[in-house]
Amino acid sequence: MKIKASLSLRGSADIASRMKRGKIIILIAAAFVIYFMVRTHNSSMSLTVNSDVGGSDRKGNQKITTAEPYKATVFYPNVAAKYSEDLARLAIAPVWSCLNGDDKLKEQIKVAFVHVFKTAGSTMRDFFKEYAKSCPGKGWVTVIGCSDATAESIRSDNFNWSPCVAKEMITREGKFNWLSDYIKSQKRLDNANDTLADNNLLERNVDMYGGHMQLGTGDFLKNREGKLVKTRYITFFRDPVPKYVSGVLYDKRFLMRNKTITRKEIIECMKTEVKAKILIGSYSVKYFEYFQTPFQKEFLRENNIEWSWEEMTNVVMRNLVEYNVIAGVVEHMPASMKILHHALDHEKQIPKLFEEEIRSNGAGYSTSDVVDELKTDKEFFELLNEYVKYERMIYEFGLKMHEQQYAALFHNN
Repeated sequence: MKIKASLSLRGSADIASRMKRGKIIILIAAAFVIYFMVRTHNSSMSLTVNSDVGGSDRKGNQKITTAEPYKATVFYPNVAAKYSEDLARLAIAPVWSCLNGDDKLKEQIKVAFVHVFKTAGSTMRDFFKEYAKSCPGKGWVTVIGCSDATAESIRSDNFNWSPCVAKEMITREGKFNWLSDYIKSQKRLDNANDTLADNNLLERNVDMYGGHMQLGTGDFLKNREGKLVKTRYITFFRDPVPKYVSGVLYDKRFLMRNKTITRKEIIECMKTEVKAKILIGSYSVKYFEYFQTPFQKEFLRENNIEWSWEEMTNVVMRNLVEYNVIAGVVEHMPASMKILHHALDHEKQIPKLFEEEIRSNGAGYSTSDVVDELKTDKEFFELLNEYVKYERMIYEFGLKMHEQQYAALFHNN
């Protein structure tokens, strides 16, 4: 009996020992699995951006790896959504001289104005037309409908930007032309598409152009030697609440002029739209149309990728840094014009032109009055701010860029 008991106890001990060893092996194996997963994840994140926007890594960045150089180029993974004093000084550096036409820079550099809907566009288009008349040898083309110009057409030397229309031009000699008349006079085209924009038109005739278009639209413009020219992008930002209200008022301007809709009815339309959009998880993101590049849109479309609101907001901010845009702000127009004065007329040949003020587009009711009335409904106004929250992130980022560029004016002196 003692022998049997001893054997029984020994057998139990062996089983317990084997179970213990088994648990240790399982734990070690689990540790290796976890280590391998972490290592693999870190490797796949080798080109991600450390951004203070949202405080988390973005799905889009996770897919950017060294094995995908094209995508890395398209999405600038090594550019952080942060802005520095050095970049601000570079952004406002003088572009050229208005003395004697500055022939040395002719066709070597372009200025492109990205007109975001309801952000001082009419004011700035008029400004650039007058500037082109006053600064010898530069010229200006107004383009419209370019916010969805395809990457393929922009890369091409043989096709019009699609869709995109060149509406009007100030020639290098300072003369105004409707583009249809000018192009017909040059015997370039005489059909219904004779005002479509293309690389050749902008390369040979002007150094400035702008309108509703995307960052990166001018990336493939060349000089007469066939070398890519440098493009300096300018854009304006506006507080998203009055920007949204102004857009609605503009869309309904004809009804207002005919007095077939009241201000109260317009406000109810806004409330209905915002509530419906929030209900389905949709937001106001007009900045996305202009601050994504054609090449990013092409890549996402061809690969059937749809990013989240947060991811695209992060990409937009990095684009603004990558292109180092000159940042104007509607609410800070005098400071914005001082920045432009330094960049475009540092020798102060045409100072009066830079005293430009925002002008109304004649939409009807005052934007500020409608905003004030919306504020009286506190519950809805909170909802409205939720609806424009991603635009606010971009606006505040643009405002910080603007503030640093304005400060750089004084640090440079």
